[in-house]
Amino acid sequence: MEGYTSTKPSILSCHILTFLFTTIILLSILHNAPPISASHSKLVHGDSSHQNLKHATKAGTIPAKNKEPTSHTKSSRVKSPTITSTHQLLPPVTYTNFIKTSCSATTYPPLCFQTLSPQSLTIKTNPWQLSNDALTISIKSALAASATVSKLAQQRGLTHRDAAAIKDCMENVAGSIGLLRQSREALRSIGRSDSIVFAMDSIKTWVSAAITDESSCTDEFSGGKVSEGVKRKVRSRIARFAKTTSNALALINHLHY
Repeated sequence: MEGYTSTKPSILSCHILTFLFTTIILLSILHNAPPISASHSKLVHGDSSHQNLKHATKAGTIPAKNKEPTSHTKSSRVKSPTITSTHQLLPPVTYTNFIKTSCSATTYPPLCFQTLSPQSLTIKTNPWQLSNDALTISIKSALAASATVSKLAQQRGLTHRDAAAIKDCMENVAGSIGLLRQSREALRSIGRSDSIVFAMDSIKTWVSAAITDESSCTDEFSGGKVSEGVKRKVRSRIARFAKTTSNALALINHLHY
């Protein structure tokens, strides 16, 4: 009896230890098991964000991937100028109207608008930029006139009077070009000037002097001093130069400062 009684607790203890050991192993396995991956969850349950995007696309609230934006979206991104069928840029009507209105105060409005309207995108509605571009056009016209008169001076068969008159004209045109360039530079630097009034008075004086030099050039060909053929060629070249300079002066005179 004593031997039987002593073995019973040991068997019970063995079962308890086995149970505890098994429990510990199971807990360890559960604790170290890897979590279910997000990709596996998406495969099982479906990607909710993808499905939401898909439903939103069908509903028209979100554009589908690689889908072209609607015409309304495109038009909202287009800024003036618009594009014509010939793929030429058209300036906004506001800019061209500004130039047309400003040119109406000049001596030669049609020529003013013709020469300045192509620069409408640069000028916009800025009267100072308008005057600056008008001086640039005048300088280009002067350079073209100077080149033409220089070619005339190289022609053979000119009389002594014709050659002298052409030489004087070339000098006058060169003087006008210098005055116009000086005026344009002063106009561009007007904000850095100590006195705007003084600077503007100087600009007006220089442009007026340039017009005087042009008139002196054409005066050389008045009367019977120069042959009619030379007169016509020189006058046609100088005329545009004189008109563009007159328009530039008119625009400068209308600046407010």
